[in-house]
Amino acid sequence: EEVTEGDRIRSPWSEQGQWLMSTVLDQYSDYLQEMGVKFKSRQAIMEVLEPMGVEFGNEVSCLEVNQASFTLALSAATDIVNSRFNSRGKPVYFLEDDIKLTDIAWVDAHLLYNITDTGLEVTSPSLVTDVDVGLGLGGMHYCKLLTPTRALEYIMIDSLVGTQP
Repeated sequence: EEVTEGDRIRSPWSEQGQWLMSTVLDQYSDYLQEMGVKFKSRQAIMEVLEPMGVEFGNEVSCLEVNQASFTLALSAATDIVNSRFNSRGKPVYFLEDDIKLTDIAWVDAHLLYNITDTGLEVTSPSLVTDVDVGLGLGGMHYCKLLTPTRALEYIMIDSLVGTQP
């Protein structure tokens, strides 16, 4: 059965899809606060490419990826939002990674947000596995990261709380 709404016609399937998305979005804060990522560690890539003469810099930290996420959010914001954030917003401070020693400790940890009088402090749980670890888990770097959407939310809203225009 079709449902008519204004000039648009939607099928029962789209009604179900809208219900599902509204249910998910009602709980958005649980999904947008952090993202857990896994990528190959510098050490694992070096083992393959260094014999070919490829030179490497330092290992990338979760802190650096979080900074890149925040930069991406700033670039997605409008000029007005950027101007307001630059003049009134409280800055974000990315702190050194919180190094975890086990997979369970990393899974149980979350991205830490600490709002202070001077701004927002963000700390990422991190786990780097040795290349010799078995079961396909070796040579990995795990990070809990700031999502660009959460960064943009901070830029547009949270960083302005308590400030005057």
